[in-house]
Amino acid sequence: LLQGISFSRLAQKYRTAERHWQGDFIRGSLPPQLEKKVFALHNGQTSGIIALPGEFTIIRLDKKVAAGYIPLDKVKKGLKLELQRQKALSWFRQAMGQERAKLKFISYL
Repeated sequence: LLQGISFSRLAQKYRTAERHWQGDFIRGSLPPQLEKKVFALHNGQTSGIIALPGEFTIIRLDKKVAAGYIPLDKVKKGLKLELQRQKALSWFRQAMGQERAKLKFISYL
């Protein structure tokens, strides 16, 4: 970064597959030590090196968006899909529990 290489290019090169902080965030969704630094940044600002357990990270804040609400009409479809997903997951767990109870395990050790 100090040599003028773009943040996006460096992020693509050095981002780890198991975890990277990219996207939109709300307060309370990041580790506390990271959140404190992220929400202190201004638009377009890049943090210094942030030490996290087992890793180091650098954050660039592209844009802050004011808190607000989304009208119900705009989130109805997403809410419906999420409720269907939760219902299906609950049914699946219950069905698997019933099937698991029918199994008889025999160990020959």
